[in-house]
Amino acid sequence: MNKALIKVLTLTTLLPMATIVDADNKFYGGIELGYANADTGAAETSQYLANLIGQTVSYTYEDSAAIGRIFLGYDIDKSTAFEVGYFATGDTENTYTTAGVGGTGSAVEDFSVSGVDMSVIFKPSEKGLFLRVGGHYSEVESTASVAFGGVGYSLTGSGWATEWGTGLLGGLGYDYAMKDSDMKIRGSYTYYNGLGGVSGANMHTLNVGLLF
Repeated sequence: MNKALIKVLTLTTLLPMATIVDADNKFYGGIELGYANADTGAAETSQYLANLIGQTVSYTYEDSAAIGRIFLGYDIDKSTAFEVGYFATGDTENTYTTAGVGGTGSAVEDFSVSGVDMSVIFKPSEKGLFLRVGGHYSEVESTASVAFGGVGYSLTGSGWATEWGTGLLGGLGYDYAMKDSDMKIRGSYTYYNGLGGVSGANMHTLNVGLLF
């Protein structure tokens, strides 16, 4: 399965719901943009490459990227709601450097994350504060191989290559009702555990968005 397919599956789920948002005020939709901080396993992959090459591999990494999310929700009652959404990050890079008879120079590994999330929203009061608990089905997509000195090395066995899988999520946020409008401004924090089903592949996100 790839990103294009998961987008299609998500939209085929969200769009039918969207057609009845106006028919029943229990339904709402929204969009969020923000910042994601993710562990992409640079240290583990560096050691994996070092074992393959037989020499020291150093690394530098980016652990932050932009993230976007679209979602639809349903208010079960005044204190509980259900949301389903699609999220995707921009690319980050891990750079590996080595020198010696096994290869010289540096290689770059690209990373991105996308997936579908489902969560229950708990509202302890009517003032806008909420808690989120749920799960996700996501993909960690990375470069399949890197090359040093013209010699290619597969990253498939590193445990951090492209993977699909499930994980848990949790978070909190605040929905601010705009004056003279049915729209709300949302600020939220969400923690995604086990991205792509990979142990240790976790992500923290900070988002700002609109509910309508």
